[in-house]
Amino acid sequence: MTIKILKLLALALLPFYLAGCATGSISPTPKLSESETVAPLKKTSAPWKFIEKAEDQKTIEKAKTPQQPHYISITPFSAFTEEIDSESNGEMSFSDAYTRVIIQGRVFADKKSTLESLPTEKAPEETFLPYEPRGWLRRALVGKEFSMNLTAKVVIGSLEQTVPLVTIGHSSNSDGEKWTRSIHHSASNFPLFLVKGDGSASDPRIRFTVSAANSYASNGAAAALGVALQVAKATSSAPTVITRLTSDSTKTEAQAIDNAISKLFGSALAEEHWTDRDLKKQSVNTANAHGALVQFSIPTDESDFQSKPIPLGTWQITFDSPRPSIFVDWRVCSDTFPRCKTSLKHAKAAVVADIDSGEVLNYKLVPSNPQLATVRAYLGGLDWYSAAITSFATQKGAELDATANAFCRRVVNEVTGLGLNGFDAGAVLWAVYVGMPAVFPDFSKVESCTDLMKEFAIKLSKKDISQR
Repeated sequence: MTIKILKLLALALLPFYLAGCATGSISPTPKLSESETVAPLKKTSAPWKFIEKAEDQKTIEKAKTPQQPHYISITPFSAFTEEIDSESNGEMSFSDAYTRVIIQGRVFADKKSTLESLPTEKAPEETFLPYEPRGWLRRALVGKEFSMNLTAKVVIGSLEQTVPLVTIGHSSNSDGEKWTRSIHHSASNFPLFLVKGDGSASDPRIRFTVSAANSYASNGAAAALGVALQVAKATSSAPTVITRLTSDSTKTEAQAIDNAISKLFGSALAEEHWTDRDLKKQSVNTANAHGALVQFSIPTDESDFQSKPIPLGTWQITFDSPRPSIFVDWRVCSDTFPRCKTSLKHAKAAVVADIDSGEVLNYKLVPSNPQLATVRAYLGGLDWYSAAITSFATQKGAELDATANAFCRRVVNEVTGLGLNGFDAGAVLWAVYVGMPAVFPDFSKVESCTDLMKEFAIKLSKKDISQR
């Protein structure tokens, strides 16, 4: 049955096949001559799958040779890298603790730092940047200036810091020759700031800027920057901690330096590197501090920015180990370092053991303002504080307890409102109770007061209270 069906189909298709042959639309495959025979395709390990001719073997071998990758740098005078910890810090956290900016520089011409940076390699040959004067006639005819600057800027919360790290200048005109070369090797004299527990101040923004100018108009940019820095330092206070009272002073100084650099170096070349750094990933071990790092280079020929850059050194921005209090300098870090505890809990216990009420009350919040200079002066100048002191002398019973309750809460709220943490607010309340006039009632009988000072309960001994 099946054979009959196939025969019928063949007979049905036969007319169509014969018609195709007659029109030439279907033709048998022509036979190739021996010279036209296509050589069999050979497999190869080259990037392509097949080759057609044996003479392509050289091309194949070349393709097999690994090629060196090529990159392009758009910032030839600065190279940026960032090291981030891959492991969690556990209890060693910056949250609700204080820290400060730390800048560490390493100049390659420093023999010690060069050898440390290349422990298994031969130290490179040192090249000196000479002081090359121009002839008096050339100086008289055409003034010339070369200036270059590397600046670091950090902004986090209310803190704003600008630090010129390297300044190089050569001014040559009819007045003579002047060279300026300044290197800031390291910097750590910065105010403390609080990394808030809600994370609102845990992401500092870091910027490295290279500014350069090479012109025939001499304005002494490098020397003028030195003067601008001195003026900025002299006209701004230097707070020990960033609070609501002092945040404007750091911003004023930073903006003055930014403006000076912009005016003096902003005419020819600028390179910038920006990064936002999460302090939750920041190492708290100062022996292995990670951070944002930039390598700074200068041109071989100061008159030609196209000349080959020569590396000068590297600068790294990181942050000091966290500390629970501004009043006592115990930190959270490896216990191989002095004044260090391995957890925030242990660091707080060390603070409580060492804290002194007099030092707390006389801690300088705003050094430049005598009326607000210390904790004692600041609280004493508040109307509600003076009113409460007066009430303590006349009130009794439940009325006195209510006033004490409100007083303790207002002290803590006032201190945290300045920008300090709750632990230090409790320290201030304890210091006020122990070290201020004896008109205060017994806070140990006021629930809210004892709760707010609970971490300092061990300090509320008869000996401490007798000091009042």
